[in-house]
Amino acid sequence: MGLGRKERGWKTTWPKKECWHRCHFVKSKRYVTGYVQHHNGHIVASASSFEWPIRKHLYSTSKFSIPAFVYLNIKGVPVLKSCFSDVSAAENIGHVLAQRCLEAGIHFMEFDDVPHKLESETVQRFQQAMVDGGINLSEPRRIYEHKHLFKETDYDAEDYNMKEAEIEQ
Repeated sequence: MGLGRKERGWKTTWPKKECWHRCHFVKSKRYVTGYVQHHNGHIVASASSFEWPIRKHLYSTSKFSIPAFVYLNIKGVPVLKSCFSDVSAAENIGHVLAQRCLEAGIHFMEFDDVPHKLESETVQRFQQAMVDGGINLSEPRRIYEHKHLFKETDYDAEDYNMKEAEIEQ
């Protein structure tokens, strides 16, 4: 609704502190993880390719495929690469995290915006999956209450108590 208090932070602080929920995307060598963090630091929802219920539905863990593959780097040294951290895994993690956020009642959040990470196809597909899942990756502006809209009533005043007594009769 936009009525809650946002942590303002300082103008020169990075990343900015003015948000209720922030979506983070972490890609390691073997796994992809996405999580939503409340402004107080608690993790509200998360999804990872490390979780078996998610991992068993990724294409790389099917019955006849190998979960990791070997390729040669520039020097000709064989390197083991995991299939749990590829672009399709990031997209699937985005869909699962979006579903979990909607079930938790979170529809708006800020994305952890590191400029050099946003150029990656993996991050872009993760973001697109979140948007396709019904999550808005920008939060609404905070609604400030105006004192002239809310008339203060003094319930201890004699006039108020007398009006209540007249209404009851």
